[in-house]
Amino acid sequence: LVLVTASLAPACNCSNDPRAGACEIDEDCLEMCEPGEIGQCFEDTCRCLSDVPWGSIGQFSSMDIADDGMVWVAAYNSEHGDLVVASTRNMGRIPNESWQFVDGVPEGPVVLPEFGVRGGIKAEGEDVGKYTDIVVSQTGTVMVSYFDSSSGSLKFAANYGDEWHVHIVDAGDLTADDINTSKLAGQYSAISLSASGVPSVAYFAHTGINNLEPKTELRFAKANVAEPRSGGDWSIELIDEAMVPPGDEDAEADVLTIPYGTGLFVELTRDTADQPIVAYYDRINGDLKLARYESGEFVLETLDSEGDVGWYPSVVVDSDNVVHVSYVDADNQDLLYINDLDMETELVDDGYRIVGTTEDGLPLPEFHFVGDDSSIVLTPESMYIVYQDATTHELLAAYPNELGGWGRSGIAGNEIPFEGAYGFFANAKFDGNDVTMSSFVLDQRNDDSWVELFQRSVIIE
Repeated sequence: LVLVTASLAPACNCSNDPRAGACEIDEDCLEMCEPGEIGQCFEDTCRCLSDVPWGSIGQFSSMDIADDGMVWVAAYNSEHGDLVVASTRNMGRIPNESWQFVDGVPEGPVVLPEFGVRGGIKAEGEDVGKYTDIVVSQTGTVMVSYFDSSSGSLKFAANYGDEWHVHIVDAGDLTADDINTSKLAGQYSAISLSASGVPSVAYFAHTGINNLEPKTELRFAKANVAEPRSGGDWSIELIDEAMVPPGDEDAEADVLTIPYGTGLFVELTRDTADQPIVAYYDRINGDLKLARYESGEFVLETLDSEGDVGWYPSVVVDSDNVVHVSYVDADNQDLLYINDLDMETELVDDGYRIVGTTEDGLPLPEFHFVGDDSSIVLTPESMYIVYQDATTHELLAAYPNELGGWGRSGIAGNEIPFEGAYGFFANAKFDGNDVTMSSFVLDQRNDDSWVELFQRSVIIE
């Protein structure tokens, strides 16, 4: 998904100041404001702010629920380039004040009181926080895997004893000229915990530089201790790899976009034997793949290869050790489902909608792009797949119905009057009683964006 968001800033107190003229950068506004304020160039006009702007929070958001019912969300602040984390017990929009700035804030300078946003630091730091995934241990430790765009590295953050500890797990090197050196590592990160609370992360990596033998890899980093604090606490192994085919070098011109390789849209879970299972997309072959850890190594399996399939997979394992996967058919923009027991593809949502009638009084059909950012959960009675209708920007939930097919329910979005574009970076978790969902919401009309939470005891209307 490509999202364009506007920078959000508090109202200024100098909009009527005759000195408030045109500007190009914040430094043009240095002499405009009173002590205790900072200047910001917003839409070519100086503004005076009493705090550092919160920024646009919510892209690449992920969600988990602690055993005590606390909902934890990790996300990317696209204005500051920071990793942020929030915790709440309330449904609805997560307020700005709930977000903690975990990584990406430099040491200084402090331009406003230290108790303000980002500790009063306005300066840009490293660009971190994309491709987040979050998990909470049984002891309440919150762990986040994410991508550092500035260095091309996989990073890890954990709040040991209510203090955040951050380190690089697998270092990239965007300037590397060695074909065996990681150009980047950490996109599409997915984290899980073993039964004993030891974290593991599956993620995409890219080697090669300047189109010299470019290779893509799916890697697996396993911590050697329950509370890793440095890169030396991790062991890394290869799950899958693929050379970029000759003639497709143009697809590798910017590896920070969706790459042409294998190991994309990674999702990680564990089976009943506490062994990792990784679902992912092989873009070169257009396949949905599964990697299982068996007898000390990962064994690869293609679940679906009919067309270009496997975008935005989500994976869960039931008590009988059956693997269930939701994913997108990119050829038709449909939401699909498959399990590894019967290996039969099911069409969950084909995007077919009746939106009115023709002049002849016949039903007027319309096809929507559906299935992006799918998230699958199992409950004792059913299965739910939460996903986006990218045409109406709606958050939807699908479920098996009594007729042997799939029904669906609207969760949020597509309201009249417009309230926001929903369904981006959708997540769903079942806590034993309710299905909790999160969505990044975009309201471009009002220069606003946020993460919103929903809870349903029974999603079916």
